[in-house]
Parts: sequence; C-alpha cells; structure tokens
Amino acid sequence: MLVMAACSPEIPHALWGVPVEIAYRDGAVSRVTHASDGMRVEATVIREINPSVASKLRNESVLVFESLFERQRVGYKGQHTEFVECPPAFRPARDERVLDGGAYTYFVGYANDRFVPGACDAESATYRFVRILLVCEAAEAFVEADYFVRNADDAEVAGFLDRISCAAADLPPAS
Repeated sequence: MLVMAACSPEIPHALWGVPVEIAYRDGAVSRVTHASDGMRVEATVIREINPSVASKLRNESVLVFESLFERQRVGYKGQHTEFVECPPAFRPARDERVLDGGAYTYFVGYANDRFVPGACDAESATYRFVRILLVCEAAEAFVEADYFVRNADDAEVAGFLDRISCAAADLPPAS
C-alpha cells in the first residue's frame, strides 16, 4: 500500500517585523537571513542561554567589534611610524538601550557593497548598517544581528531600532 505524506512548509518567521528565512538551525542556535532590494538582515539567535553567559558574550563581542576601528599600525615598511584609522565621521557610533526583558548594545555605521561593516570613506560606504548585540534575560536568548540598508537616513535607522524587542513572537523559536 502506498501512503502519501504531505510535507508541511517551514512556518514563516520574522525578526522584529522583518520576514526571515532560517538558513541554519542546530538545537538552540539559529542563523536567519533576509535580503530584498536595498535591505539585508543577518542574525544569529541563541536560545536557552544563561543570561549571565549571554551578557559576557555581548561584552566580548562589543570589545572585538570596537577594536576593529581603533588606530592600528600598518603591516608594511615603516610600520612603527605609520598608522591607519577610520576617520571619526565614519567610525560606528555605539549606544545602548534597555528593553522590557532585556537590553542591547548597538553600533550604527557604514558598510561596503559586500555588506562588510566598517566602510571608512564616502566612496566605499554603500550601506548604513546597524549591529545589534541583544540579551533577552526572560526569554533566555542572545541575538547578534546586522541590518544593512541602502541610502538610509537617521529616521529609518531609528525606526528599525524601535522595533527591537525581547518578545517571544519577535524571535525565531529554538527548534
């Protein structure tokens, strides 16, 4: 006897109002993405994480990200006297917000045409980007997300930041 089973499609998910596809999932860890004309979202979501561990992960991620934009010695002849750095106008700005059930640190800056945060000149600054490092204590979740939008103004970036939430409906499920 032949039995036909219908495959149910993946339930659509959203991250802060942006429809996302689950690109990878392994237990409590998900990698979600969204790409449309002029906008892209990439996020890693870790569920079932101890809030103190998530806070340490956020703090370490902040330090690593900030170190990318510090004044650096160049790796060639004259390296002890020559330095490179991202000009202040292009250095990502850092801020923090407290939410109901959590808090996040975020950076707003510029990215190149390959969605790499840290464009340090007008010629390579194709996108505005926002990096979010979110700890949701009540939901036991950590989210590291990058939001890229072409030709965004401050109001558009602020609108995205205002949608960030620790509500369970705003985060992809653990499995």
